[in-house]
Amino acid sequence: MCAGGGKPPGGESAREALDLIRAGSAVYHEARWYGVQRAMRARASDWEIALALGMSISATRERIDRIRTRERELGPDAEGRAAAPRRR
Repeated sequence: MCAGGGKPPGGESAREALDLIRAGSAVYHEARWYGVQRAMRARASDWEIALALGMSISATRERIDRIRTRERELGPDAEGRAAAPRRR
Protein backbone atom coordinates (compact mmCIF):
# COMPACT_ATOMS: atom_id res chain seq x y z
CA MET A 1 0.00 0.00 0.00
CA CYS A 2 1.22 3.49 -0.77
CA ALA A 3 1.89 5.75 2.18
CA GLY A 4 0.45 8.66 0.23
CA GLY A 5 -3.05 7.25 0.14
CA GLY A 6 -3.03 4.57 -2.56
CA LYS A 7 -5.67 1.84 -2.37
CA PRO A 8 -4.88 -1.83 -1.99
CA PRO A 9 -7.02 -4.13 -4.15
CA GLY A 10 -10.59 -4.07 -2.80
CA GLY A 11 -9.69 -1.84 0.17
CA GLU A 12 -9.85 1.67 1.40
CA SER A 13 -7.11 4.25 1.06
CA ALA A 14 -4.63 4.88 3.83
CA ARG A 15 -6.08 8.38 4.19
CA GLU A 16 -9.59 6.97 4.73
CA ALA A 17 -8.30 4.52 7.33
CA LEU A 18 -6.38 7.29 9.14
CA ASP A 19 -9.48 9.52 9.12
CA LEU A 20 -11.39 6.68 10.78
CA ILE A 21 -8.73 6.40 13.49
CA ARG A 22 -8.88 10.16 14.12
CA ALA A 23 -12.67 10.16 14.39
CA GLY A 24 -12.69 7.18 16.75
CA SER A 25 -9.99 8.74 18.90
CA ALA A 26 -11.96 11.98 19.19
CA VAL A 27 -15.10 10.14 20.32
CA TYR A 28 -13.10 8.09 22.83
CA HIS A 29 -11.41 11.20 24.26
CA GLU A 30 -14.74 13.07 24.60
CA ALA A 31 -16.43 10.10 26.29
CA ARG A 32 -13.65 9.70 28.87
CA TRP A 33 -13.64 13.46 29.60
CA TYR A 34 -17.42 13.48 30.08
CA GLY A 35 -17.30 10.33 32.21
CA VAL A 36 -14.73 11.86 34.54
CA GLN A 37 -16.83 15.03 34.82
CA ARG A 38 -19.89 12.99 35.79
CA ALA A 39 -17.94 10.90 38.30
CA MET A 40 -16.52 14.07 39.88
CA ARG A 41 -20.02 15.56 40.24
CA ALA A 42 -21.22 12.29 41.78
CA ARG A 43 -18.39 12.66 44.32
CA ALA A 44 -16.42 9.60 43.26
CA SER A 45 -12.95 9.57 44.77
CA ASP A 46 -9.82 10.14 42.69
CA TRP A 47 -8.94 6.49 43.30
CA GLU A 48 -12.31 5.27 42.03
CA ILE A 49 -12.00 7.38 38.89
CA ALA A 50 -8.42 6.17 38.32
CA LEU A 51 -9.54 2.56 38.64
CA ALA A 52 -12.40 3.08 36.16
CA LEU A 53 -10.05 4.77 33.69
CA GLY A 54 -7.28 2.23 34.14
CA MET A 55 -4.87 5.12 34.72
CA SER A 56 -2.40 5.98 37.44
CA ILE A 57 -3.65 8.15 40.28
CA SER A 58 -1.26 10.95 39.28
CA ALA A 59 -2.46 10.94 35.64
CA THR A 60 -6.06 10.87 36.85
CA ARG A 61 -5.48 13.81 39.17
CA GLU A 62 -3.92 15.77 36.29
CA ARG A 63 -7.04 15.07 34.20
CA ILE A 64 -9.33 16.10 37.09
CA ASP A 65 -7.32 19.31 37.51
CA ARG A 66 -7.66 20.08 33.78
CA ILE A 67 -11.43 19.55 33.98
CA ARG A 68 -11.74 21.78 37.07
CA THR A 69 -9.66 24.49 35.38
CA ARG A 70 -11.82 24.32 32.26
CA GLU A 71 -15.00 24.54 34.32
CA ARG A 72 -13.65 27.57 36.23
CA GLU A 73 -12.82 29.26 32.93
CA LEU A 74 -16.39 28.75 31.71
CA GLY A 75 -17.97 30.01 34.93
CA PRO A 76 -20.88 28.85 37.08
CA ASP A 77 -22.94 27.58 34.13
CA ALA A 78 -20.19 25.22 32.96
CA GLU A 79 -22.19 22.02 33.31
CA GLY A 80 -22.68 20.53 29.89
CA ARG A 81 -20.43 23.12 28.27
CA ALA A 82 -17.05 22.12 29.65
CA ALA A 83 -16.30 19.85 26.75
CA ALA A 84 -12.95 18.25 26.27
CA PRO A 85 -10.42 20.44 24.51
CA ARG A 86 -10.00 19.58 20.86
CA ARG A 87 -7.09 17.30 20.08
CA ARG A 88 -4.99 17.74 16.98
